[in-house]
Amino acid sequence: MTPTASLDSAGTASLAFLEELFDRYQVVELTGPRHFPQYNGKKERSFRDVRAYERAMHKQYPWMPLAERIKAAIKDLNDDRPRPVLSGCTAAEVYERDRIVLPDRAQFKKEVEQTKRTLLAQAASREEKDSAGRRAVETVLLRYGFLEFRGTMSTDFQAASQKK
Repeated sequence: MTPTASLDSAGTASLAFLEELFDRYQVVELTGPRHFPQYNGKKERSFRDVRAYERAMHKQYPWMPLAERIKAAIKDLNDDRPRPVLSGCTAAEVYERDRIVLPDRAQFKKEVEQTKRTLLAQAASREEKDSAGRRAVETVLLRYGFLEFRGTMSTDFQAASQKK
């Protein structure tokens, strides 16, 4: 699997040791867009669920170490609890069922970097430059068929913002 690091802020990603670590293990950095919390919503929901489960366990089993409570919470969320959004399956069942063959890490990273350079060259604003890395990852994932968008989408943002 091609590891993707999701970082909370662009400033964190600029640390030299992280960049070196990413290069060594061929990890593609994916920084969420600013002012768009929905991008990280699923991750935040998972953290909230783990915290709630751990707190409930702490009330019932105060003697149990924190690491064991967190391990039990993650097992519950991944292996035991069916999710309506996953058609009643657990996350582990969907993971095993929908496994795909991933591209070579080095090739994937090379394509992301090439796409990022193209997007930076075409960028007409600071926002487009700031989002070039994320958009490059998304573009390459779409090209490989590993990402899909569902629902109605419009690239005509001016028309979408007009009041009816």
